[in-house]
Amino acid sequence: MQIRLLAPGDEAMLAQLARDDAAFDLADRGSPQLPLDEADAHEYLTDPAVLHWVALEEDGLVVGHLLCHVQRRRSGAAQELLLYEIGVRDTHRRRGVGTALADAMARWMGYRGIRDVWVLGDNADAVAFYEACGFTRDDVQPTQLSRRV
Repeated sequence: MQIRLLAPGDEAMLAQLARDDAAFDLADRGSPQLPLDEADAHEYLTDPAVLHWVALEEDGLVVGHLLCHVQRRRSGAAQELLLYEIGVRDTHRRRGVGTALADAMARWMGYRGIRDVWVLGDNADAVAFYEACGFTRDDVQPTQLSRRV
């Protein structure tokens, strides 16, 4: 298995991840997603604040992915990481793919001098995975709200 960051030229792989989204999510909530158009995919892949690792088998099949966003801070540490999404193909779970992706993220953080990463765990299995990867629970979080304009 190879772990690497997506980069310009990986637009087709990014589109395939969108189409295969259901295979990377929980059985009762995943569905195929609409891929980004060519211009948006290029912006995504060239944005230095977007870090998207993939785990590939020898034949090029994506068996896992991990998406982070570098966040600038107004005080304290200048940057932190938001682990936004991790998914392992349903046929490849419990084989160390997620752990390998989290380890790649941690190595990247070490190279960049970023010490903090945070994630929201939305189910018990996710929380257990993150804890096994060294995450610890913070204070109880407030309710998430959103607004569409």
